[in-house]
Amino acid sequence: MHITPKFTKQREVNDLIDFNTAIKEDPEGARKTMAEFTGDDLLTIRKQLHHLPETLMENEQVLVFCYGYTDWKNGLLVLTDRRIMFLCKGMLASKLTSIPIARINSLSGETGMVLGKIIINEGSSSITIKNVHKKAVNYFVKKFQEFADIS
Repeated sequence: MHITPKFTKQREVNDLIDFNTAIKEDPEGARKTMAEFTGDDLLTIRKQLHHLPETLMENEQVLVFCYGYTDWKNGLLVLTDRRIMFLCKGMLASKLTSIPIARINSLSGETGMVLGKIIINEGSSSITIKNVHKKAVNYFVKKFQEFADIS
C-alpha cells in the first residue's frame, strides 16, 4: 500500500480518541487502548509515552502511535494532526525526529507474517521504521489515509 497525500489546511477526523488527555491523566490506559487498535501490547514504549505530552504543541491532537525501530534507536512513532514524530527516550538522552505533514510526499507500509515497516518519504530522503507490529502498520497507514486528502 502506498499513499500520496494532498493536504488541506484544516481537516477533521471523525473518530479521534482524546489521547492528549488520556496520555497525561492515565498513560497506562492510553497505552492499553491503542494496543487494542494496533495489536501491539506497546509495553516497550512506556518511557516515550510519559515523555510524549512534553513534545506536543498547543492543541496538537494525537491520532495514532506505535512502537518501532530505526537504524539508530527503538522508539515511539506518533501521527498527530500536524506532524509525524519518532520519539526515543533513554535514561540519559532523548531524540525527537519531527516531520510536518505538509512536507511528507508519501507514506507506505509493508507487512510480513507478524512484523512490518512504515516508510515515510520527505523530499529526497526517507525514514524507515522497522519491527512494527503488522496490525499497527495497517492501522497507522489507515489513519494517515483518513487524515490526508488522497488523489
